[in-house]
Amino acid sequence: MFRPEPELPLSPELEHLKSLVHEQKIVSEDLDEMVHDLKSEEASRINNEGTDRQLGFLVESLGTRVTESMLREVARMKRIIR
Repeated sequence: MFRPEPELPLSPELEHLKSLVHEQKIVSEDLDEMVHDLKSEEASRINNEGTDRQLGFLVESLGTRVTESMLREVARMKRIIR
């Protein structure tokens, strides 16, 4: 689940990059592939580190209750597939 970060003042570096984006008429969609590739690499690293790291990431991202609910759903689907 995506949780938007609260709006904080941008650092001078990010303000500079934001100006560059505006000046060059770059839109969000122009950055999609770059962000996707980087997050995909992060997901691969997390998955390669094993179950403990995966659970830590899920709890950090979703909270314990949602993670537990999702784990129960995974287990339920595995029982159905068998």
